[in-house]
Amino acid sequence: MHTSLKNKTAKLPQFIAVEGAIGAGKTTLTKRLAETFNYDTLLEKAEEIQCVSTHLALPQAVPLGKAQQPALWEYADGVDPISFLLEL
Repeated sequence: MHTSLKNKTAKLPQFIAVEGAIGAGKTTLTKRLAETFNYDTLLEKAEEIQCVSTHLALPQAVPLGKAQQPALWEYADGVDPISFLLEL
């Protein structure tokens, strides 16, 4: 066991964020941390992810930097805000 874990007076952080590449083991690490420190886990909901921005050649991925400079016809949620407002 790591020496800092032996010190029972050491204060653990309230939140631990884990990020990394696809397939790197983020979920496995998150679950092990939760078990070890009795934490709740909050995993991403894949069906709610609007876009993946990466340099990798993944289906439907947005190139890095492009997400901050979308074309006029690209909408994160698929809704054209002007059309929506005109229909009110």
